[in-house]
Amino acid sequence: MLTLSILFGTGGAAAQSFPTPSPCLLNPALCNFNVQADFTIQSFSVGCTGLGGDPIVYVTVANDGIIDAETYVDFWWGSPTIPSLGDIGEQYRLVRVPAGGTATARFFLPGLDGQSAYADAIVDTEDEVSESNESNNTDWQWLTLPNCLFN
Repeated sequence: MLTLSILFGTGGAAAQSFPTPSPCLLNPALCNFNVQADFTIQSFSVGCTGLGGDPIVYVTVANDGIIDAETYVDFWWGSPTIPSLGDIGEQYRLVRVPAGGTATARFFLPGLDGQSAYADAIVDTEDEVSESNESNNTDWQWLTLPNCLFN
């Protein structure tokens, strides 16, 4: 409760109480019950599990929303068709992505050293996480895997 003293004329003061402002007025995000994440595929990159190991594709997911959230990243290598929202990947990983941050999922591709193909990824393919933009959850890129036998 906030108390305010008001002076009247020459001598008297009257105290009057006002309710404390709601935290929602001070920081609207605190009281937004429609607070959301916003996932996007930020990048693809490749590597190896080590000398003589297997190729890996790294898929980095960004969360441009204002809350931390977990989601699955679904992944396809050399798919003959373009995956759609709702399709379950050949591989998938659960990632926790902080608000305003990134997380990276690793997808192992044993025996595919040196091959080139399209890599497709979808984040939140089953639409389990409420997002501020549901139309930016897919991406693809042409990649060449390293020959890990010689790296």
